[in-house]
Amino acid sequence: MKFQVIKFFYRLNKKTLSLFILSVIFFSGLNAQISTCSGNAISYNPISGETYTWTVTSITGSVSGANVGQSATGTIINPTLINTSSSSATVTYDVKTLSNSNFTLVVTVNPIPNLSSSLTAPAICSGSQFNYNPSSTVTGTTLTWTRSINSDISTPPTSGNNNPNETLTSISSIPVAVNYIYTLNAGMYQSTNCFCCC
Repeated sequence: MKFQVIKFFYRLNKKTLSLFILSVIFFSGLNAQISTCSGNAISYNPISGETYTWTVTSITGSVSGANVGQSATGTIINPTLINTSSSSATVTYDVKTLSNSNFTLVVTVNPIPNLSSSLTAPAICSGSQFNYNPSSTVTGTTLTWTRSINSDISTPPTSGNNNPNETLTSISSIPVAVNYIYTLNAGMYQSTNCFCCC
């Protein structure tokens, strides 16, 4: 179903009625779909200058920031939704404008990937091979890492994917902490986690 919104004003001059059409906007009631990252505020305004009342009609998955039956009014549809799971979730809104036109807005809320593997590792001896098998809370995540310069080890800084699988050599007489910064990419959505070795 499609709705047509027409904004106009008229002027009555003696026996002449003049009608001025300011704007004509079409939008589809069942095709309003947007995606957002968990925790990001939506900013949806398909008709400039319009005022909306949006009501949650259904939720699929695990989301906070929305409850079925919850309503709000404003010139921009801007709820903040948080995905509390590792899978995408959807929130469906029934939206009504001041001109009494209704349409459906479906918002897909994608989770932010984080390391699900431990953020600390058992100590290793200097000159030993370090291995770490990272895993993400979101399936299909690409994991890359960087290790910056550390004055307590002789191993030069480097970067890579997934398991570092490298030899770390200490030049210190005391235990040394070596940090790996992991960047997790799941489509459009990215996060950074710090992992500590040794």
